[in-house]
Amino acid sequence: MAFLRQLKEVSVSVLPIVALVTIFTLLLTPLPFSEIAEFWAGGVFVILGLAIFLLGIDIGLVPTGERIGSAVTMKRSIPLLIAVSAVLGFAATFAEPDVRVLVNQVAALNPATNPDSLLLMISVGVGIFVTLGMLRAVFHISLKVALFIGYAAILAVCAFIPDVFVAIAFDSSGATTGPLAVPFIMSLGLGVASTHNSQKGKENNDTFGFVAMASLGPIVAVAFHSLVNNAGGNMTDAASEASAGALQVGLFDTALEQLSSVGSSLVPLFIFCIVLQILLLKLPKTQMIRLITGFVLSYVGLVLFFIGADGAFIPIATDLGGAVSALPAWAAVLIGMVFGATAVLAEPAVMVLSEQVEKASQGSIK
Repeated sequence: MAFLRQLKEVSVSVLPIVALVTIFTLLLTPLPFSEIAEFWAGGVFVILGLAIFLLGIDIGLVPTGERIGSAVTMKRSIPLLIAVSAVLGFAATFAEPDVRVLVNQVAALNPATNPDSLLLMISVGVGIFVTLGMLRAVFHISLKVALFIGYAAILAVCAFIPDVFVAIAFDSSGATTGPLAVPFIMSLGLGVASTHNSQKGKENNDTFGFVAMASLGPIVAVAFHSLVNNAGGNMTDAASEASAGALQVGLFDTALEQLSSVGSSLVPLFIFCIVLQILLLKLPKTQMIRLITGFVLSYVGLVLFFIGADGAFIPIATDLGGAVSALPAWAAVLIGMVFGATAVLAEPAVMVLSEQVEKASQGSIK
């Protein structure tokens, strides 16, 4: 029943994108029916993948994150909270597929950039700011004040780095709010906030804002990376070559790569959870089975999702983007707005956020 519910919700979110892309593709960039059919098949993979992934999140990842947050808070140890928050923020980001896609694209467009060092810097940045977010909740520091100071400092630093890395810095912030990082960061924060506030007898006003704090980390990290490495340069020619290459990717061309990439992403997180289980959580056998089941379902779901997205959605979107750029400005802006709105409906991280908001608000916010 839970899977059917997820499948229904995901289908309602994804099918409008499939329909819009099909319509605009037929109108603007006529393609052979075989390519349209492959795009539709990719849509099926995306829908199934998202439904299975979200089921795994509900079963294993979110409950585990909340228990970790609660267990750490119950210990009343600030050093322990700092250590767990930093490691979890780092591990979740280092494993995040969206971040890996971003750093590889940056490296392809600018050979001076080392993707491994950039990934490491982004992960460290998120780890630090996840910790700051947890400490903010524990000491009841205003989120408005924290974000104002953070973004004021970021905007000041952006004046000293190349324009292209300003864009990459803020793009990396969006990439870290992906399907793996968000559930763990949010659930950890929910556990910390609810347990801490119940201990102190205060209202649970710090339930959210942890992802907002964590999103500051990548911007600071990329800006620092740019300053240290003096990175920059013109990416235009490489970008054109990369876009042309993207059109040649088929639906199953990246299947083996996704099996390996998603696996390497989830294993560190799984090991981290097992270590915490041994040292801190002491979950009963039934809950450990749910945790393992959740990781397995999340793995299968993410593989299917990325096969559909990378193999069918991205090539069509690249081709369609080229056609849209030739339209009048007002038409391009309108199409961008429509696609932006519909694409967010199918974003796994947004689905997880919306479900947790509804749960935390006891259904008053749908």
